Amino acid sequence: MALARFFGFRPKKAAEKLTPEEFRDKYFQMTAEDIRTLTQHNQPSCIIEEGNFKLYLGNIRHATDFTMIQDLGIVYILNTAYSERDVNEEMYGPERKFLGLSMEDDSSYDISKDFSRCIEFIKTAHAQQQPILIHCMAGVSRSATVTIAFFMQQKKMSLEQAAEYVFQKRPIIFPNIGFIKHLMEFEKNL
Repeated sequence: MALARFFGFRPKKAAEKLTPEEFRDKYFQMTAEDIRTLTQHNQPSCIIEEGNFKLYLGNIRHATDFTMIQDLGIVYILNTAYSERDVNEEMYGPERKFLGLSMEDDSSYDISKDFSRCIEFIKTAHAQQQPILIHCMAGVSRSATVTIAFFMQQKKMSLEQAAEYVFQKRPIIFPNIGFIKHLMEFEKNL
């Protein structure tokens, strides 16, 4: 399979029978201090680059650094923490495409209800060969979960493969336990 060779992944296999807590402990091993230190990066993490399409994963500071957005050529912006700050479509002007969703970074929040809208938005950026920034407040939980779901669905990766891949590119991701449960359910339905 060409995709597996391109990404260096083995073919999709059934996920281990881990609880969400065990999964997080196995794949996301960061301390709170690590996250505080690493979120100080000046630029978002480039998760994938295919032609002119680039998928960046970042935080609120990246989303409000208009010089950096211009320098990276970001055209699409997906804000998964829309209600927490006044980061909105008007800030970016008509040359940027914006989707803002009010996702709560809470284990009880059903993030999976937003997967299809997010994935469609990312697919549009990919089809247009335009860079996209996916962000939340810290670029650790909500935006990381959406990015993992995208790779699971569009790149035909298992949850394990997608989590490993995104973590390699942005080693501060740390989805909450509820989001991991939703990703496990999402995988069952793919």
